[in-house]
Amino acid sequence: MSVRLVSVRKAKLVMPVMGHPDKVLITVDGFQVCVPSSMKIKPGELVLLFRSNTFLPASTPEFADLQPQTEYNGELGFVIHPSAPLLVNGKVKPIFNGLVVPVSDFPVVAMHIKQNKGNFNDDEGLCNALRNTTTFQTYLNVIEYHPGTSAFFNNPRPNTASDGSCYFDDTSSSGLHAFPPPQPLTGRRIARDHPHSIIGFRPYFCTKLDMINMQDIRSLFYGSKSDTRYTVTTFMVGSPMSVYFVRNNSRHAAAVQRAIALPNGRMGVCSRTLDLHEHNKQYPLHWAIVKKLGLPAALNRLNRSVVVHGVLVGSSIRDNYEGMAPGQHDFLAYAIADIDAPNDNTLTVGQMAPTGPLTWRLLTEKLGVRTVPQQEDSVLLSELAVDHDGIMALADGPGWFVEKRAGLVFRNVNTGRGFKVMSPEYIQRYGESSIRNDTQKSDWQKME
Repeated sequence: MSVRLVSVRKAKLVMPVMGHPDKVLITVDGFQVCVPSSMKIKPGELVLLFRSNTFLPASTPEFADLQPQTEYNGELGFVIHPSAPLLVNGKVKPIFNGLVVPVSDFPVVAMHIKQNKGNFNDDEGLCNALRNTTTFQTYLNVIEYHPGTSAFFNNPRPNTASDGSCYFDDTSSSGLHAFPPPQPLTGRRIARDHPHSIIGFRPYFCTKLDMINMQDIRSLFYGSKSDTRYTVTTFMVGSPMSVYFVRNNSRHAAAVQRAIALPNGRMGVCSRTLDLHEHNKQYPLHWAIVKKLGLPAALNRLNRSVVVHGVLVGSSIRDNYEGMAPGQHDFLAYAIADIDAPNDNTLTVGQMAPTGPLTWRLLTEKLGVRTVPQQEDSVLLSELAVDHDGIMALADGPGWFVEKRAGLVFRNVNTGRGFKVMSPEYIQRYGESSIRNDTQKSDWQKME
């Protein structure tokens, strides 16, 4: 899933900041962003929200006058850095990182929004459709900012129309067309260069389940989503990890011929982006944990083609945010998918059918895997809060081994899809980019 660096939103509240007459606080779908009062943004106005750690190139006319200018990958531009805490009414207020600008400041964007407005009943429907596209960041040439790394690997530039215009495809489910980023390297080349480390990229049926931010879902409290029940778990700070098992008679068997052979099928272990060799020396923890848990034998006994998704946590991972003892590591699962589910054509493109209510029981009873800490088994959002701000307030709370957790994850009990809500204090301390799984340097980049 692509990170939405630029999205169309509606300004909800505009508040003055006492002691800072030159600033106002804009509330946008749970985000609170501090902007200059000279922008004259009004409640209900459509705005563009730019995320932090984003590079706005000076070659785009709308960004040419932004200061200070920074050189990044041979190009000058403006970097949106994480915001500092703000003293509001005598209290230190965590401010979500980013920049809010009126849509009217971008004539071409405003024109396209106007052209598509007739397809929706109101601004809410329009914004909800626009939220699902990366079109605007493509048109404005906005990319993520990663000092010390190549912008190309983190931001593969998609092709634009020959006339440089945005694409809108009314035949798609949202009415808008997003640009799929090309894969910069092939799994075959990676495997060739590192034959004793990896098998290749994650298999097509083992796509990493990225979580979107709650603020990117406008319709949580109305429409069909208002009746959705969620399982609520603690967001664990670690490294994404998945374990797959493919039966000998599975339709996917031909895709895993280099995976470890077991009596009933083949199994593999994946890091963030790679399918790891059993004797991988660069990432030894993944397979070591799997063997310690006895997963090869358990998966062989289960004899179902499944993918177990989870997070690898421990003292040597992500600065040991979860506070584990020296040398201690664990694999905590949060989802299991049946990749041989019948009559599901979406599996051919790597999307998996979750096992629903069987998930936790399969993980704990059949496979002996620990799961991420569970806060709620099945709950409606309306039972917890009335709006995005109320859900945001729930993110703060006690952690697993640490005093305060990083946030919460809400997963649809029927589909397994969900969203994350990060603690404002965690984001203020570590920065928004620290919880974007997509933005961290990929495993294959570390090998280059």
